[in-house]
Amino acid sequence: MTTFHSNLKYNVIETERHDFSLTDQKGRAIGFVWTIRSVTSTPGGGCGYNLDFADNKFFSLSSGTTRDGEGFGASTATFFALTRIEIEAEASRRMAVSRKRYTKKYGG
Repeated sequence: MTTFHSNLKYNVIETERHDFSLTDQKGRAIGFVWTIRSVTSTPGGGCGYNLDFADNKFFSLSSGTTRDGEGFGASTATFFALTRIEIEAEASRRMAVSRKRYTKKYGG
């Protein structure tokens, strides 16, 4: 379990890495990674996020593009949702947007 804020406890459920079968001009493989976490909140502590979930258990998604399996550039904002289905749909949407962007940039 990881604590990023005093009142949010994160537990990694799944990390997935995807290769887009694209390479940049230096030959580095372009891909995408996402991490899904379960999150438990406790009262107080000021998490810095505007979370207004009735339940104190929810999910978070962090994601970003990779070069040769390592993150590069800015990652996307953390996404919070009540269900794993919402999180997985957002992960798929983000990956599709990234794939489209890098396919346009590097061909494929």
